[in-house]
Amino acid sequence: MGLLACIASVLLIGVVIGRLTATASEPDELYLRNSQPSPSARAKAALAEARRERPPLEHVQRFGTPATPEVTSSPRRRRNPSTMIDGSGGGSSYTTLNPGTAEQGDAGPGLPGSFAGMEAEVVRLVNEQRASSGCRPLRIDSRLVRSARVHATEMAVSGQFTHTSPGGTTPWQRMAAAGYADSGAETIARGYETAIEVVRGWMAGPRDRATLLNCRLVATGVGVSTGVDGLWWTEDFGYS
Repeated sequence: MGLLACIASVLLIGVVIGRLTATASEPDELYLRNSQPSPSARAKAALAEARRERPPLEHVQRFGTPATPEVTSSPRRRRNPSTMIDGSGGGSSYTTLNPGTAEQGDAGPGLPGSFAGMEAEVVRLVNEQRASSGCRPLRIDSRLVRSARVHATEMAVSGQFTHTSPGGTTPWQRMAAAGYADSGAETIARGYETAIEVVRGWMAGPRDRATLLNCRLVATGVGVSTGVDGLWWTEDFGYS
């Protein structure tokens, strides 16, 4: 009887100790789980504000992906009128030119009558300058007219301001191909809108002025064509 009482006492003591141990571990577990303090209301508001200010990802340009520039087409700038291939200038010594009305003449196949009138007006104005310098007037030679018209058209089509044709032909070869063997000189211009303007331009350049006032030259032909930069002009001269 006494032995059974002892065993029961031992068992009871073990149960009590086990319960006390389990109860003592629960506060430790709760303490560890809740050791991270919850943010205050002010901290939550600051966090939400920071997230709201950060830019969305799709608005951030990725590295290595350059932005595509906007391409705009600019209008082509028109070049100033010129009689000099190298762009050099000259003096402006010339007799005051008198505008006049030239005869239309034979415009030729496909040539506007207004162009033929411009060509004749150039000859009239050049002869006016030659008379003031004591030179006899130039006569119009149809072969030089053909040669000049060919080159004016070549320049207008190609946009190249030069005495040499696109195929390499020289002024002397062009005049010979037109049937004129005694070629003397050539002047060219671009961008001038009237005959009086182009003759003034030639008279302002020393080399072109010397050509127009060369008393040894006796024949001429003028060609006008239209293309890039407006009107293109050629005047060919001969010694016979």
